[in-house]
Amino acid sequence: MINFLYEDFLTDRPKLSNSETIQEIKKSKNPLFLFGAGRYAECIYQILLSNKIEIQGVFVDNPTHDLFHGFQVKTFEEALRDNVEIDVCIGHGNYSEMRNRHQRHERVTRVFDFFDWYGLNWTLNKDYFTQNARALTDVINLFHDTYSKKAFLMHLRARVNNDWRLIQPLITGPQYFEKFISLSNNETFVDAGAYTGTTFLAFNRLVKGKFRKYYAFEPDALNRKKLITLISNGSIKNVTVLDKGCGAKSGRFKFLSNHDHSSIVNEYAQEENHREAHSIDFIEVMKIDDLHDEISFIKMDVEGHEMEALRGSSQTISIYKPKLAISAYHRPNDLFDIPLLIKALNPDYKLFFRLHKQTGADAVFYAI
Repeated sequence: MINFLYEDFLTDRPKLSNSETIQEIKKSKNPLFLFGAGRYAECIYQILLSNKIEIQGVFVDNPTHDLFHGFQVKTFEEALRDNVEIDVCIGHGNYSEMRNRHQRHERVTRVFDFFDWYGLNWTLNKDYFTQNARALTDVINLFHDTYSKKAFLMHLRARVNNDWRLIQPLITGPQYFEKFISLSNNETFVDAGAYTGTTFLAFNRLVKGKFRKYYAFEPDALNRKKLITLISNGSIKNVTVLDKGCGAKSGRFKFLSNHDHSSIVNEYAQEENHREAHSIDFIEVMKIDDLHDEISFIKMDVEGHEMEALRGSSQTISIYKPKLAISAYHRPNDLFDIPLLIKALNPDYKLFFRLHKQTGADAVFYAI
């Protein structure tokens, strides 16, 4: 029997929270440099900017001489050229390895990294465990294998201690197509949050281009354009690209478009967590049940909208028992709401949990 007590999940030295990290950066007198120039770095830069913290430059391992918010992206050696000592803020997905590397350099005074880098309320506090101990216990008892239980508990521990280093030994792959997932040449696949086609490419490769039907839901116009180009260039048949979101009911909803993987239906999200949204629009949302098809696999990564999308799939799940791969990391209560709903919709499922990314994102519940 596992006791879901907050104190049991604490390590000896929890890492700093976002607010504590901000205060430590502000105390330093050294010039601050950002390591990284991609999507992750963009999120970190926005955190610094919103807290009125200025950086002196940006560096990466292999610069292409691009600009990042007006800064020429340099090498580490170039960043050190005009400074005796610097502080470094990690803006890279492999932050644990990058942190260790830069900490060892004699001219780097301090290395900072942020745990809740995308404003997903990663940190779990004592109240969370007090209020949800029974639900968490129920979830642990649902898992089909020991690895799922271990990964789930370590994911919780990492979120209590603000420390993704704890999950590194448990990261597996490939995402959505773990070894316990079997695919046939007659799959009818629903990709809720198809983005630009990354999941489709992996699926198509695994089934060697042989499948019955692929439904790709992507409401973000720019992402959808890239997805359609991918499908067209490959002359791929049996793919239906839908300019809609997935939900518990049909209708028009506010949509925050970031033109990347983080675009989101805003009825279930707070705008203040998506300040960088390029545009706010309205999109059509439909239920997966309204496809009226014999679905064999549903993948969902819809930025916190998973519970509503699952409710809109209830008949499909109850009748056809499709394989499920459902993102588990956008909302704290998803860690128990999603698996409990899945088992309620179809008690015959075997439930798994896997971690796929070093920063805690792309944690996935699987049901087969």
